[in-house]
Amino acid sequence: MSYRIFFLTAMILALANPVRAGEGDAAAGKRKAAPCLECHNAGDAIKYPSIPILAGQSRAYLAHQMYAFRRSGQGRGVSPTKEFRHHAIMDQLVIALTDREIADFATFFAAQACRDSRANMPARVPLIVNRCAACHNHEGRGNYSRAPKLAGQNRLYLLNQLQAFFRSAGGVIDWTLEIDRHHRIMTRQMGMVSERDMGDIAAYYAALPCQ
Repeated sequence: MSYRIFFLTAMILALANPVRAGEGDAAAGKRKAAPCLECHNAGDAIKYPSIPILAGQSRAYLAHQMYAFRRSGQGRGVSPTKEFRHHAIMDQLVIALTDREIADFATFFAAQACRDSRANMPARVPLIVNRCAACHNHEGRGNYSRAPKLAGQNRLYLLNQLQAFFRSAGGVIDWTLEIDRHHRIMTRQMGMVSERDMGDIAAYYAALPCQ
């Protein structure tokens, strides 16, 4: 095997089996998580319907979102290569976290048993969900590590996020709003759907069992 072939083979294997960098310590995350549990109580999925259920969520996704909040808190704007996510409270809570602390929090919440929103299942599967399935699949489990698990998530939370992506499709980030988001795929997708479609998507995924 030539050096070039060996190098290309190694690169392919590395991409197919990436090193799981940044994994945290769940026990350390639990010790520091008391302020988080005021809102994201892992044992009470419906305490705050506009706040996301974090228990059982993808570790990589959770870490990625905390990095996005940290960038927003530091005043960094929209980047074409990074997700932008602004939340008036989360930006300030996450701004001073280290990479290690973010990894610990993400690992702690990901290790918890997932919780359902207990929403009622829609009478039909909305056709618009086919647009979501490539990344989130029809079961809402997520097809890759940075695609969030949507099954059993709070319906109002899902709807608020879809509406934030819809607003960002207009090309305007409004820092005066409590939440604002931009994602190169989600922003484009939500720019092509109706308010009713967004409601159908949120209701459908919220009603699915998380496991």
